Amino acid sequence: MSSSRGAENTKCLDQLNKFEKLTGRPSLRASGHSAPPARSGHRCVANGSSLYVFGGYNPDYDESGGSENEDYPLFRELWRYHFATGTWQQMRTEGYMPRELASMSAVLHGNNLLVFGGTGIPFGESNGNEVHVCNVKYKRWSLLNCRGKKPNRIYGQHTNHGKFHLGPRTSLPGPNLCYVEVEFSLNGLLMEKSKD
Repeated sequence: MSSSRGAENTKCLDQLNKFEKLTGRPSLRASGHSAPPARSGHRCVANGSSLYVFGGYNPDYDESGGSENEDYPLFRELWRYHFATGTWQQMRTEGYMPRELASMSAVLHGNNLLVFGGTGIPFGESNGNEVHVCNVKYKRWSLLNCRGKKPNRIYGQHTNHGKFHLGPRTSLPGPNLCYVEVEFSLNGLLMEKSKD
């Protein structure tokens, strides 16, 4: 290795972020704030000011809220993390929130959080194929009336470039992966199913 290349590699390493392992979770409760409990299968979306966390799953009874969580082991909730203040807020919403709370896909379009598909309990048997929208400004959920043929009820959806994708997230495009394009208009949404 040449000395100039070695210096270049050292320079690159100096530009990497250095992380320090925390010995425990920071106590937000001590400061009067709370944070969402640990979970998997949830979805996160963000805009310039906030990060939104929807749904998820945690089989640990105590970590998932115990007797206070009537949807145990799922989380039927929406959280917002405000970047400027560094605080979490559980958003109290109204309306038709989805019951499929794990392995769904989500997109934030303006003030509208769109959630598609996912699974409830029992996993893989209680799947969705509806599009729900939550206006995060007004904290109101509704079920969208989409035109076109709905895809089959499966879970494992994800989003890429503004499109909802159906099928296992580990699949490469092929016969088992569908693309559902959502077209935004003043009259609602148009759901079109196409296979690649």
